[in-house]
Amino acid sequence: MLERLSRFMRRKYYQLDVEQQLIRLTCVSASGDTFPQAVEHALPGPLEVEPDELQAATSTLFASLGGGLRVQVRLNDDIVRYFMVVPPVNGIRMQDLEASAAMRFQMLYGELVSSWRLIADWQVNRPFLACAVPRSLLGALNAAATAQRTSLISVMPIFVDAWNHFCKNLSPDAWPATLNDRTLTLGVVAGSVRPGLSAVRTLKRRGDSWSAASLRQEIVRAALIDDVPPPAVVHIQSRSSEAFEAELTPTQGVIDLRVHRVDVGAQQSRSDGASTHTEFAQNGAMT
Repeated sequence: MLERLSRFMRRKYYQLDVEQQLIRLTCVSASGDTFPQAVEHALPGPLEVEPDELQAATSTLFASLGGGLRVQVRLNDDIVRYFMVVPPVNGIRMQDLEASAAMRFQMLYGELVSSWRLIADWQVNRPFLACAVPRSLLGALNAAATAQRTSLISVMPIFVDAWNHFCKNLSPDAWPATLNDRTLTLGVVAGSVRPGLSAVRTLKRRGDSWSAASLRQEIVRAALIDDVPPPAVVHIQSRSSEAFEAELTPTQGVIDLRVHRVDVGAQQSRSDGASTHTEFAQNGAMT
C-alpha cells in the first residue's frame, strides 16, 4: 500500500500557462520539481475573439505528449477582468451576491455577464473581489482536454492565486501584486481596523519592461487615485529575472518591493495530480 502511494505521489502533472498570444505546457513532478522540456505554441490573439485557435493549439500540445495528462492552468491577468463588488443591503443569499456582481460587471464594462463566468470571494458584510473569465476560453480548454483524454486539475487566474496566498495577511502597509511579462496587477488595500481590498488595477506596460522605479510610480499613483496612503511593502508574485531583482534592494523611505518567485509547479492550488471537475480556486478563498 505504501509503495503504491509513493508511486502515485511521484507521478507527473503539467502546467499550462495561457497568455494572450502564447500557451506554454511544462512538465512538473507531484513534488514540484520541473522537467527541462517545455512546449510552446504561438496564438494569433486576442483570445476573446480566437477561442477556436486556443482549442486547436491546446489540443495539439496535449496530443504531442500522448494525451491522458493531468494539467493545472494559469491564466494571465490581461485575459480576465477584476472588479470590486459592494454586497446588497440585507443580502444574505448567494443569488443576491451573484446578482450584485453581474450588475457591477455590466455597469463597468457595458455588456451582459452571460459570456463570462464569475468567480469571487463572496462576502455579505463587506466589499469583495470578483473576477470574470471568458466562457469561450473555458470552453476551448475543456474541449481540448476532452479530445485528448486530459484532466484539468484547476484553472487559476494569476492574481487569484496570489490573493488566495496573501489574503490572510493583509494590512494597509502591505499590498499584494502580480507581475507577469509586461502585465502588473495591483491590489489596493485600505482600512486600519479590518484591512481589505478597495480596488484591483491591471496595467499593461508598452515598450520597455517594468523597472523598480516604474513599479513604485504606479503604486503611488494607485494610492492617490483611491485616496489611501501608499504601502510600505508590496508583495509581488512573479517570475522575475535576476536583473530585475537586483534593483529591489530596500531603501529607507522607499516602497519595499518583495518578489515571491513563482516558477512552474509553485501554484497554491492542488497539485497532487488528482482528477477533479475544473474549478478556479480549490482550497482557496475564491470560488
